[in-house]
Amino acid sequence: MRQSGPRLGRPKPDPQLLAEEKKQFLDDQRQRNALEGKIGQGKRRYGLNLIREKLDTTQGPAIALNVLVMNLDKLLELPFVLLASWLQLVLARIAAFVSHAAVLNE
Repeated sequence: MRQSGPRLGRPKPDPQLLAEEKKQFLDDQRQRNALEGKIGQGKRRYGLNLIREKLDTTQGPAIALNVLVMNLDKLLELPFVLLASWLQLVLARIAAFVSHAAVLNE
């Protein structure tokens, strides 16, 4: 992640250069916001704020395991969404079949 922000000192007289720097700053802010959001989610939902290890050799694996759990949670969400949508489709077809059969029996 790049450190960006307004330059120190007097502003440059070139407006195009200022516009490019502003665009770069806004792009960096968007990326930083997404990353900070994921860190906040890790602290709230996955206990990332509960890590008490002090050494790098123990702190690194604890953080890595939390990130692994976050990724697995996201990956396991997809099959359940697909299963739910498939069940909804099947139930809709069964309901249509039953209503069609009821109309034919009358």
